Amino acid sequence: MTTGEIPCLSLAIARLTKAGTENFAVWVLKSPYPGGYVHHDSLWTPELSQSWLGWQEVFR
Repeated sequence: MTTGEIPCLSLAIARLTKAGTENFAVWVLKSPYPGGYVHHDSLWTPELSQSWLGWQEVFR
């Protein structure tokens, strides 16, 4: 990231239907941190649902 560039974080989230209804993958597609380009397979928890809904409210 160059000086003066606005930091950006881009994510892709997809449900892993073969693994179960609560399983999903998160890919970091663009990150202001060089080591931030990662992939995680995780469970979708009730706490994560609350965080996701709260994040969406920011843009309404």
